[in-house]
Amino acid sequence: MSKRHIGLRSADSFAAYTLGLLTHFSGIEFTLNESGELGYGRNTGATLLIPKIDRYTVDTVPKVPTDEDDQRIETAITTFPFDVFSAVRFWLCDEGHKSYSGTDFDRHQRLAYQASAQNQHAHGSIPIVNAYLSLFLKWLRCRLGTDYQRPRAAVILTHDVDQPVSPGDISHHLWRIASSTMSGNLRASLSLIRSTPNQLRKRIQTGSEQYWNFEKITELEGKYGFKSTYFFASRPRWFKGASPYDVDYDIRAKAFKRVFQHLHENGAGIGLHASYNACEDQSLFVAERARLARLSGMECIGCRHHYWHMKTPFWPTLDLHAQVGMTYDMSVAFNESPGYRLGIGIPFYPWNPKTGDVIPVMQIPTVIMDGALLYNPNQTVDSALAELDVILDNVKKYHATVAIDWHVRSSYQGNRKYEKWAKVYEGLLKRLQMEPDIDVTTPEMLCGHWRVDRSKETIDTQKAAHVLRGTDA
Repeated sequence: MSKRHIGLRSADSFAAYTLGLLTHFSGIEFTLNESGELGYGRNTGATLLIPKIDRYTVDTVPKVPTDEDDQRIETAITTFPFDVFSAVRFWLCDEGHKSYSGTDFDRHQRLAYQASAQNQHAHGSIPIVNAYLSLFLKWLRCRLGTDYQRPRAAVILTHDVDQPVSPGDISHHLWRIASSTMSGNLRASLSLIRSTPNQLRKRIQTGSEQYWNFEKITELEGKYGFKSTYFFASRPRWFKGASPYDVDYDIRAKAFKRVFQHLHENGAGIGLHASYNACEDQSLFVAERARLARLSGMECIGCRHHYWHMKTPFWPTLDLHAQVGMTYDMSVAFNESPGYRLGIGIPFYPWNPKTGDVIPVMQIPTVIMDGALLYNPNQTVDSALAELDVILDNVKKYHATVAIDWHVRSSYQGNRKYEKWAKVYEGLLKRLQMEPDIDVTTPEMLCGHWRVDRSKETIDTQKAAHVLRGTDA
């Protein structure tokens, strides 16, 4: 059966970009067309109209569509209730936070969820852009009889490798001394030597506390039929250009060589956990990616920034990903709460509002990190799983694709400190296995699917926004 085409009478560049999102989300081919069925703004002569609003604010942007909105759509209205293009732009271009500063961000330049427009609208667990697109497609079906196919819901399992070495691992402590010495950082070497007595005491105190859980995680996930991707840092804190916030392990250690081989043999993926300062210096980023690829012997096509640390605003950092040749990124997220940082729950190629260009690196929304659920010591396993149930229900309802980030140290019950976190993770895996309407995949598999499925038409439509840049009606 041939694909349905729907045209929009407009020369608006962001509207053209949004048509690409709609194409991927529905299977309908949306294009700019001077004789199209849809008109954007006044005096277009089209049968169906989308009102044009210059800009929404936090107070005026449309809320999550309700059942009453769905019912209204089914009536014979020929004008959509709001400017869907401007509403999508509000969230994807972070317009609600442009004037934020100071206490709205933490010391790592991350937007505080409590200060966010998402929190003000009380829809942290709902991908509002998906909800807008769904309502728009329902309107078209009622007016034009246009059927559509929405993508299957999907969850992507990922692990940040922040603190994988067990607390009492003396051998890695000695390796760190040797590594910092070989890298010419004598100050770090002396500091590590002085800390050796403390490391020995830690060994006695922690006993069998296990943070090195790679093999256990692949075994656990394999039991449920899943695979995941691990984000490794390749610039430890004693390397040139590093920050004190960077990791205290070195992937050059022999133990990591065995881990990389194990992950490769078990079909897991790897990505770059970009260092704290990588967003400031392209040469750091290039060197880190090359080092990870060389030492792991595996392809590295994606990244997530350590501490979610990117510039504010973060558009230059997303552009940097394209400059160094990344295929995907998963760094745009909230740190202390579940939520959709840009309001969207599907993979997309970001629009840079500073340049008016499409950034050709897929952004995969990370909806939750383990700590965002479990930093609160009063959170129980049952209450955390109840929150995850709400998120998963919305993933299904809005046909979302989202990433979940669980650290290696907390993904398996190998230590007392993160035992509760690990129980929640296994509870999540059990829920996903029993959920027939949600696919579980990796970012590498997702990118491959886009390349062979709808990616070309999506990218081509979104690139039309670049061609039309500066010709807004």
